[in-house]
Amino acid sequence: MRLLVPARFLSILLLIALAPILPAQAAGTGEAVDGSLFKATDGYIKSLLDKAGLSPRTMTDGDVAIEWHDGKDHYPGFATFDRNPDGSIWNLRLAALLPEEAIKGVADNLIAEFTNRWNRSEGLITLFRGEDGVLIAAANLPVEHGLNPAEFQASGIDRVRQTLGRILRQLDEFASSYRSSRQKADTSRLPARAVGLLELAGGGYCTASVVGKDVILTAAHCIFDSNGKMRKPTQFRAGYDGGTEIASARILDQFAPSDFDVTRAFISDGMEGLDWAFLRLDRPIGDKTGVLPIKLMSRAELGKMIGSPQYELVRVGYGSSKKLTMQTGCDLMHVWDDNTFAHLCYIEPGDSGSPELLRENDSYSIVGVDTAIVDIHDVKRANVAVSSAAFANALPDFLDRPVSDDMSDSGNPKNR
Repeated sequence: MRLLVPARFLSILLLIALAPILPAQAAGTGEAVDGSLFKATDGYIKSLLDKAGLSPRTMTDGDVAIEWHDGKDHYPGFATFDRNPDGSIWNLRLAALLPEEAIKGVADNLIAEFTNRWNRSEGLITLFRGEDGVLIAAANLPVEHGLNPAEFQASGIDRVRQTLGRILRQLDEFASSYRSSRQKADTSRLPARAVGLLELAGGGYCTASVVGKDVILTAAHCIFDSNGKMRKPTQFRAGYDGGTEIASARILDQFAPSDFDVTRAFISDGMEGLDWAFLRLDRPIGDKTGVLPIKLMSRAELGKMIGSPQYELVRVGYGSSKKLTMQTGCDLMHVWDDNTFAHLCYIEPGDSGSPELLRENDSYSIVGVDTAIVDIHDVKRANVAVSSAAFANALPDFLDRPVSDDMSDSGNPKNR
């Protein structure tokens, strides 16, 4: 059994609880290899686990169920062995299953973001989730050339044991920080009063922002149906809050890049940078809501913002609650060549189309539009936005173009 195969985590849990336990092997002193190194055999490893008080129990598949204790809490766990073709062990993996209560009520996207951050900063103990949602902490110990029992105790057993409580504390602090960072937006002032609810024809909704007197900006995928056809949203409600709004309007015209294909937008490299759209309203509500300017920023300029305290990014969106909230601390994490970037504000369904805003001297300008939560290589559930470099220069053309009579596919004949 290999810990790295997610589909088997549930089986591991069941085996720990239900598998017949084989007779205990006598603890041995181990077979010396060289100096302080001993041959990593099943029996010797199990004797070290037993000496450390982990109550090892060999399961029918050869892996070992263990019980972690950190002085306060108990955690079920297991030790698995990676073997060479001749059966010798080349890697030992110690794992602990964190309690379900620790992640109960914490949104999946927050757990994924916490896991990403932890794994980027912690090199020895890694976190990931099993198929059943359990959060697992694990340490890999190469033992192909032998096992040093003192190092195994200090860098393996003790390190995992001492880290478990810290993981839970930091997860709780991280979740609390997120909840405090997503605050109710003040729709009496910019930028929130120029951000609104875009109600879709199919009954869903996205977020959009006012970028002209009668023009709003959103994500392109918000105006396509599941068959890849462009569909007109029903209306835009600026500053929507519990049934009331500052202003509302219907959609006259819409435009998305001609190469945008919603069926490929989130599975093909380079497609995300096309996920933006302008929509023309049937009345100039910008006079009432105010207009959020678009600030053109190149890849290099965005790159300078990574890790810099000189820049402050915020975002405003509806999320899954359908309540307009404002988040601060949306620090840039990565910038790509296809006019997309990843950031540290946590987007949810309903946030698609919400603006990423650069705050400068109490004024706000749009530098991106949120589009997706995607898995990119080893980064899971990255918060991705299309940068303003993709759409800033297209706004004047859209303002000058005549209103289309074809409400279903204006600007994107490829998706008719």
